[in-house]
Amino acid sequence: MKQTIKNPHKVPHIKYILLIILFFATLSISLAITGCEKQFWVVFSDVIKNLSYGCVASTLVAWFIDCASVRSMNKKANGLYEAVYLDLKFQIAKFISSWSELCAVAFKDEDYYEEKKTWTEWYKVSKENFCKLDPDRQVELFIFFHSEIEYIEKKVSESIEEIYKQKYLLTINDLLNNKLKSILTDFKFEFYALHLDLSHKDDIKRFWEHMDAITSDLEKYINNWEDISYYNKILWKPYDLDENSIETYKAMLIHNGCSESKMNKIFGKLNCKKRPDSL
Repeated sequence: MKQTIKNPHKVPHIKYILLIILFFATLSISLAITGCEKQFWVVFSDVIKNLSYGCVASTLVAWFIDCASVRSMNKKANGLYEAVYLDLKFQIAKFISSWSELCAVAFKDEDYYEEKKTWTEWYKVSKENFCKLDPDRQVELFIFFHSEIEYIEKKVSESIEEIYKQKYLLTINDLLNNKLKSILTDFKFEFYALHLDLSHKDDIKRFWEHMDAITSDLEKYINNWEDISYYNKILWKPYDLDENSIETYKAMLIHNGCSESKMNKIFGKLNCKKRPDSL
């Protein structure tokens, strides 16, 4: 799975290669003077030769140990990275998918429960339907939209703040770099702007104008965060956990470069498991 920070620890391969080249060069020199008749140079050549053999062997062993150690550290770091940012990813997914649920509940006459759309499409449909309503119904529905969005916005903001509380520790452990800091800053600013907009509870026109800008920005920021850029391509279905899980899995596989043939095999197996046994 793609991550903005993955395998932060690196093996210094170049250092080990240069050391081995140096030791082989020393070994070559010792072999070159082996034919010398003077006893001193013979002894010197044997010493250098034995040291070179030992150094090459020690370097190879150290290289192997370093590779194993870095692999273990990266495995641990990748797990910690996922644990740190998992809640924020979930809350962002919850926020964007909420537009499908809001639309389905608010406009029951249209029967949106069986439809699947991207989150930006659900937002546009929600706004279009809202604008067609009479003023009294708009006020009533605005209260519902406002309360639901306010609750989810609070959850996202809290998740971002939890990460910021750990930013120094995360930076020291290579789990927060400049790119990720910039991404988090964008999300923090956008949801803070949403928080301020939601404080104007009586201005419906302002709400939609600002939601247009926030939706556009969020789509861009989601795309900038490699971990969740596939969120923009998920086809959400209102209140259907199974279908949304499948669509999320599909989008994630495509995002990670899975071929169409491999995807057909994976989902073919899933369909077989879902099929009831014949009587």
